Amino acid sequence: MSDQAKAKAMVPGGVAGLILGITGCCLGWAYGIPGIICSAIGLGISGKAKRALAANPSAYKGGKLASSGFTWSLVGLIESIIMTIVYAIVVIVGIAASANSFY
Repeated sequence: MSDQAKAKAMVPGGVAGLILGITGCCLGWAYGIPGIICSAIGLGISGKAKRALAANPSAYKGGKLASSGFTWSLVGLIESIIMTIVYAIVVIVGIAASANSFY
């Protein structure tokens, strides 16, 4: 058998899920909603990659990429939701404080 026949393919979506998970974590601190979007997409792609790997583990490599992408996406999603809630509370308190200052 040649080396090319033995080579395993990279699990589809493993790298994309990791990149979207890291991006979602970074955007979650600064903006909130874009972090939710990137993390949710990364969670779906990484989950699909993990299912593909579980269905045929001998055909793919890069399982740690898919697992890392899933973890980063989950952390980014939770972080982004929390930061969006915090930003909303700050805006509401700011509006309430400025409304009271006019009287």
